[in-house]
Amino acid sequence: MTIHTEPYSKTLKQGYSIRTGLAARMRAGNLILRRHEHLIHAGDTVRSPYLVVSGVFKSTINYENGDSQVLGFHVPGDVLGHEILLDALSGRDVVALDTSSVRRLDHLDSDTRCLLIESMCNESRRLTRQLHLERKYSTDARLAAFLIDYSDSQARRGYSRYEFILPMGRRDLSGYLGLAPETLSRGLSRLRDHDILMVSTNHLKILDPERLRNVSGMVTDEARLTC
Repeated sequence: MTIHTEPYSKTLKQGYSIRTGLAARMRAGNLILRRHEHLIHAGDTVRSPYLVVSGVFKSTINYENGDSQVLGFHVPGDVLGHEILLDALSGRDVVALDTSSVRRLDHLDSDTRCLLIESMCNESRRLTRQLHLERKYSTDARLAAFLIDYSDSQARRGYSRYEFILPMGRRDLSGYLGLAPETLSRGLSRLRDHDILMVSTNHLKILDPERLRNVSGMVTDEARLTC
């Protein structure tokens, strides 16, 4: 399957007014993006890396047949724009899921390069693990593993580990996990019915972290929920 990208020159012409507007919204060194606004387009030349300051971004690849695949979600502290290390065009779209901000890392010094390499390694490990989950694990295990990872990222940023609002819609999340939206909804319902989660739209509360970890397979592959 061929990944669809557009030449940077074409993207630049089509998006000139948009990018001019983005530049005008630079505040205190941060670039503010509104919901569904692109930070990076597939086919762009990445001019500088970005540090996510607030909000959440998703990265996707688009195929010539119109399909797309969510590669990941990026939260404060994550670095975007690894392509600059390879002087390569971006192969993905990076889009704000809500009002979000980034800080442009203008100086590609040794510290910034180390940060980019570390971020690339972390993303590579995450993608490898995600492929492993999709090939070998159940719906419940994939969902539980994602929720544990997101819970951990919340804790690292000083927020509640056990109660949070997922910033991504169920279609994006199901695409990332390799599930149909209906399958994702059934998985959330099973976790709720077994008193592991409290679910209200995108507002989640983890009631039993140990059982959630068991379901994910991080402790054992034997814990699975039944309908």
